[in-house]
Amino acid sequence: MEKKHEMMSLEDSEQLKGRMKFFEKELVENHHIDPNLYVEYDVKRGLRDSAGKGVLTGLTEISDVTGYKLVNGRRIPADGALYYRGIDVQDIVNGLKDRRFGFEETIYLLIFGKLPSKEELSRFLELLSDMEDLGGRFVRDVVMKGTNANIMNAMERCVLALYTYDDNPEDISVENVLRQSLELIAKLPEIAVYSYHAYRHFRKDETLFIRNPQKGLSLAENILLMLRPDGNYTELEAKVLDIALVLHAEHGGGNNSTFTTHVVTSSGTDSYSSTSASIGSLKGPRHGGANLKVQNMFTDLKANVKDWESDEEITAYLQKILNKETPKGILGLSENSYMGIMNFVLLIPTWGWIISIIAWIVGKDKSEAVSTQGKYIFNWLISWSIYTLIIGLIFAGQFIGGIIGAIASPLSLLSGSLFNIGTLPFVLLFILYFVFPIIGGVKGLDGKLWKYPLSIPFLK
Repeated sequence: MEKKHEMMSLEDSEQLKGRMKFFEKELVENHHIDPNLYVEYDVKRGLRDSAGKGVLTGLTEISDVTGYKLVNGRRIPADGALYYRGIDVQDIVNGLKDRRFGFEETIYLLIFGKLPSKEELSRFLELLSDMEDLGGRFVRDVVMKGTNANIMNAMERCVLALYTYDDNPEDISVENVLRQSLELIAKLPEIAVYSYHAYRHFRKDETLFIRNPQKGLSLAENILLMLRPDGNYTELEAKVLDIALVLHAEHGGGNNSTFTTHVVTSSGTDSYSSTSASIGSLKGPRHGGANLKVQNMFTDLKANVKDWESDEEITAYLQKILNKETPKGILGLSENSYMGIMNFVLLIPTWGWIISIIAWIVGKDKSEAVSTQGKYIFNWLISWSIYTLIIGLIFAGQFIGGIIGAIASPLSLLSGSLFNIGTLPFVLLFILYFVFPIIGGVKGLDGKLWKYPLSIPFLK
């Protein structure tokens, strides 16, 4: 049987971790560039100069972002403005009031340099609708396999996989690249939503549902239709999402992901490789991945601000964040330490259950990982109790039956039949009660979720 190749894991191998520590030390000690050399030779650090200011990386007529005014050579902060093809995005958003969705029109404006007529928009929408279907084979063979917790990574992988489904992937003529670009625009919402559902199902043991987009709906409407378990959404929700998509459509030629596209396409590579590389850049926490940090900040605000109607309380807590005076983690503990303790406390006789459940209740709103691990622990505790009860009832029945048999045949006592039946399951449950929390605690300290085996999924 051919051995399956897998990536080596530092977390699973202490020997490998020890070996890599040596090479890590060698790398750090022998690979260092003097920071002063960046100034001496005027070398840019990515999209920043040595002073941390953004640098010009190309020319674009597609969009522009302004956040300051130049007065006598000095940069004066000003209200930010975003322009698409010379049109203030605020005017685009204002033009959407009480009449239509605008993201598709915005795409047309960015690609073709003008707002579409009614007929042009109709043809454009029809084309996107025809291109949006991923196909069952792609969803099954690509989206649903190799799932991970980061949707951006999943999207990157799926975009690369689309190369193999394209009969002409290497043609970089204007006509073919435009076709590929429009197909990616049409298909990426499905890729993102389906990747999210695959993550929920395979990583969090939640119900899997896949809903196809509907013809005639806007892109924003279809995202909500596919995303929601019941497929329901309000018109207001769809319009808010549509505006969000409009505002995120383009941010100038100098941001990190757009610059990545310039660099990668300059080699003459295919559309899928360049788009995947751009998504990889966007994923970083200093670019699009910063959204996750904002989400975490709101989670922290939710946990620490009692009165959301109080501007004073919100302002005071934001000031604490700026001054680095806010508590770290959960009850002063890191997420990893907290999850480890949630599991380890189960080893405490009697009170372990109560402490673990209380810890889960306290921390579930502050960390998704804590919330999920708490559900796994709860499911195991209830399952263990049920198993113990069932085995106990069976054992009691057999014990009573043994007594009755002993009255009829006293010699049966010599065989020990009153006590050996059911002993092994009890011993096994007793061992698992201590072994499972230890495993869960070790994994928790490493920042890993652990779903207790043999658990009945009461909470999903």
